Amino acid sequence: MSIRTLNILAVLVTLLVAIAVQLAKSDVHEQKERLADLAKEIREHREAIRVLNAEWALLSSPDLLQQRSHQFLALMPIRSGQIVDSPNAIPMRPKGADAADDEGVVLPFQPSLSPFVGDDEALDEGPVAREDGA
Repeated sequence: MSIRTLNILAVLVTLLVAIAVQLAKSDVHEQKERLADLAKEIREHREAIRVLNAEWALLSSPDLLQQRSHQFLALMPIRSGQIVDSPNAIPMRPKGADAADDEGVVLPFQPSLSPFVGDDEALDEGPVAREDGA
């Protein structure tokens, strides 16, 4: 082999190595960007978890739960007179029409036929003529 062929071969090898190094550098740069994006996403998720934990702590506080139970469930604290010695001392719940008269029974919502409160008379009147003639 001549010196000229060796020089050309050396230049080609140098170019190939330079291209390989550039590709490796580009790949490392992309991996760094991906790592930075993942780190940012992890920080955002951790912050969201902290916010959700704080919200859970607030919503599950005993004072708020008691307030909501009074507001929405009509539950009251247990009175000493409600504690019995024997399960046989507990009266049976009323059934059917008698259940509505018992103050301790909360019946499910019974919707009326009218979509609006106080519109019961409108159902009995039938169709009403509109003023615009339609």
